[in-house]
Amino acid sequence: MIKIHNNIPIREELPSFLIGLKEESLYDLSWTDPNLGVSDCRWYPEIDESLPLSYNQKYDGETLTIDHENKVVRVIKNIVSLNEEELEAKRIILIENAQSWIEIETSYANGIWQPDKKEKFDEYIAQLALVPQQENYPWEINWPIRPIY
Repeated sequence: MIKIHNNIPIREELPSFLIGLKEESLYDLSWTDPNLGVSDCRWYPEIDESLPLSYNQKYDGETLTIDHENKVVRVIKNIVSLNEEELEAKRIILIENAQSWIEIETSYANGIWQPDKKEKFDEYIAQLALVPQQENYPWEINWPIRPIY
C-alpha cells in the first residue's frame, strides 16, 4: 500500500491502528480522529508496471503515479546498468548457486540404484556436469530434465 498525502504518493507503512481494515476503508480516512494524523491521507494498493530486468541491470529509484479512477498507485522502477563490481559479484553468486544445485542433483541421482533407472540417471549426471560449459553460463542456464524415478 502506498500512502497519499496532499496528492503526493509516498512509501510509508500502514499505521498499526489501520491494519486489518478493508482496503476500501483506506481510500478516504476523513472519518478518523484528527489526532491520529491520518485524516487527510489515504492508502492505495500498488501495481508494479516495471519492465523486467536483464542479467546486467538493477532497479534504482521509482516513479509513483496515482490513478484516482482505479484507486491504485502505478509504480515504474527505474532501470540502471550494474557496474563491473556488481556484475562480478552477481556472477559469483550465480555460479555458487548453480554449483550447489549441480551437487545436490548429482548426489540425488547417484542414490538411484534400480537397474532399469540407473542408465537414465547416469545420463542426467553427465548432463549436469556439462552445465558450466554452456554458452551463457551462469547468466542463462538450460537445466537438464531430471528423469522420473
